[in-house]
Amino acid sequence: MVRFQILGRVELNAGGQMLDLGRRQRELLAVLLLRANETVTLDHLVEFSFSGRVPPSARRQVQNTAGRLRKALTAAGCPDVITTMAGGYALNAGPETLDLLEWAEHLQAGRQAAAQGREREAAASQTDKEGQAEAHHTLAWIYRQRGDFDEAIRHMRLALDLYRAADVPHGQADIFNGLGFLYVELGECHQALRCCGQALALFQQVENLQGQGQAWAGLGYAHHHLGRHDDAITRYHQALELLRVGRDRATEAETLVHLGDAYAALRSDQSARQAWQDALTVLDELGSPDAEHVRAKLHGSRQ
Repeated sequence: MVRFQILGRVELNAGGQMLDLGRRQRELLAVLLLRANETVTLDHLVEFSFSGRVPPSARRQVQNTAGRLRKALTAAGCPDVITTMAGGYALNAGPETLDLLEWAEHLQAGRQAAAQGREREAAASQTDKEGQAEAHHTLAWIYRQRGDFDEAIRHMRLALDLYRAADVPHGQADIFNGLGFLYVELGECHQALRCCGQALALFQQVENLQGQGQAWAGLGYAHHHLGRHDDAITRYHQALELLRVGRDRATEAETLVHLGDAYAALRSDQSARQAWQDALTVLDELGSPDAEHVRAKLHGSRQ
């Protein structure tokens, strides 16, 4: 049985195993999940995937990504989840397969209980602060992909407050780390270091090795953009060790790309090429279109 998770990190569980999806496949999946059981037009998917200048091949790229996503679902024993419709695609899901629909059903039950005077049942259903936090977390991820960082930060702050109220440390850690990467993009690298440091402490508190790896990667990214390339390299290596233990292949590949960039900034060309080659190996295994970007880096480094 397939199980989609969109409240928080976008993930796909098939038969008890988390499937590795490339970044573009996760983005496409998120849009389809947010409008589950509706037709999402190809034009809408193109608009989401290419929020800036749309290349001539945009429609073909989206169709190829949809094909890879459908192939991954078919390999997991779920060939009919995504349906090709006139002008677009539809993802078929119910409360038993999509956490967002399950949460909506849970919330509706609480409202009905409140209307009927069943106060205890209503309270149990409507004080789901963690579910609300995860919804804001997902919206923040969507806005970040669109490049609307201010709106992404607003939803992350709302999610953080709700995770704190629900006493969910791993959720708080995810938010702090996401804020760290966003602050780097906004040029606020010292604020990013503080956020990623808070994330690392919380992930250590709950003994989440994968999360610790992601936090070290965030710290490396902030140091890199501050021009502290040696510090960045040290933290990227710490991240990679933990990410490999946690089998977070997508973040491993992203961190390897950043590691190569840090080596390149120090003119350590051989080390940079090795890191990019390692990243390319992982991205090819994941079937990620990001592999082409890394191939371009390797090609350019040989000029």
